[in-house]
Amino acid sequence: MAGAYIFSGRRDPEWEVAPELGRGLAQTLASLPRASGPGVRAPPLGYRGVWLREPDGREWHVYDGTVTSTAVPGEHRVDAGRTLERHLWSTAPAGMLPPGLVN
Repeated sequence: MAGAYIFSGRRDPEWEVAPELGRGLAQTLASLPRASGPGVRAPPLGYRGVWLREPDGREWHVYDGTVTSTAVPGEHRVDAGRTLERHLWSTAPAGMLPPGLVN
């Protein structure tokens, strides 16, 4: 399962991710280099990132080059160039997400 944090006051979109794609994304996210600092914090309103939930319940949150996991609180990883953020965004069904939020 994946989703995007984009709305306030209404439900954010969620979508199913094919199991093999989800496993590949989770492995890639886990292999990203650890960040040396605290990472980027999302704003309270507007686009606040995308997430991926693994079958075991762990979640990865990705926003503006920073990746966090519910498995290791306080640990941040680097998504250089927001490559994985854009890839995860692209797994949403056509028309579900507004265009242009992730460049």
